Amino acid sequence: MMQGRIRAARPLEIMTNHTGNFVPSIILSILSVLFAAGCSDTVPTVAPLPTLEPSQVSTSTPAIVESEQTLIAPTLATSPTLPVSPTSPLGSTSAISESELPTLSQGMGGSQSPVIEYFMASPEQAAPGEPVVLVWATLYGTNAAITQLDADGQQGESWTVELEGSLTVSPASAFQPETYILTLTNGITVIEERLTIEVTCGFSWFFSPPPDDICPTGEPASSPAGMQEFERGKMVLIEELDLIIILFEDLITESDQSKPAWRSIPNPYEEGMEGIEPAVPPPDGKSYPQHGFGTVWRYTATVEDRLGWAVSGEVSFNTTYQNGLGDEGEQFYFTNIQGEVITLVPDGKGWLVAGYE
Repeated sequence: MMQGRIRAARPLEIMTNHTGNFVPSIILSILSVLFAAGCSDTVPTVAPLPTLEPSQVSTSTPAIVESEQTLIAPTLATSPTLPVSPTSPLGSTSAISESELPTLSQGMGGSQSPVIEYFMASPEQAAPGEPVVLVWATLYGTNAAITQLDADGQQGESWTVELEGSLTVSPASAFQPETYILTLTNGITVIEERLTIEVTCGFSWFFSPPPDDICPTGEPASSPAGMQEFERGKMVLIEELDLIIILFEDLITESDQSKPAWRSIPNPYEEGMEGIEPAVPPPDGKSYPQHGFGTVWRYTATVEDRLGWAVSGEVSFNTTYQNGLGDEGEQFYFTNIQGEVITLVPDGKGWLVAGYE
């Protein structure tokens, strides 16, 4: 079997010798392939090679001559073409994850427009003097401030604040909503947001109807009191306050507008003080006031002339009193012996019956 296969190669040797175009080493390589194939019982099937033109024979590529068996010349596998990656502007790294990229955080400003995420108050309603906490958060800003507006819309107090935080404020005016403005800028754009706090009364009035635009500043209190009537007015003593209140009822002309409609004077009377000796006898049915009323009546300028003679004795009773705060300032309320609620308008401008207990 081996001899038959060697003999089959002889035509190849003759043809090769006749052409004279092949190098002996190539013949030996082909014979080696045939000899190796003869060592196996199974002859491998080899795909045919393309026929090479004699004029194109290269010294580096062997030519193959057909015989009884077609052989395959070894070929090199084609290497895959690698894609060319563009050069990264950040260096040799070809890809950067999103988490590695810088982000514009709060306070960095930049080209992004500033944003106020929220601006809130707690509580949203408050009594005068009650603390209110303002809270806020912003993005993409560099500076922030909070400004309070007065009741007339004019700018009041102002605070430079952090881009996120809190601020405690206290409304001042009763029944007057207070407005606060949060201003945010990134150095290019300025935005603002407004917040209004409703101001309510923290206490209740002891009488009705309650004043419309005035809030009580505390709980009502009661005290022993005394009252005496005069020809042109009244005097009231509130013992707990040790205070005498004079209510004038004389006619005030245009030339007397500077005269107060009421006055309040600390009680000057002390136990053991002598009573007033009448310089002039009072008319029938009239009398001199005594004790604290008498001291104020006699020694306080204009009081005797404006009130006239006492027309009744001093009467004791219990009074209820309470302070209030309004647009015109602080006002005082108290009850008289008839149960009427008297209010004193600030700065002595007037007094009137405001309600009933």
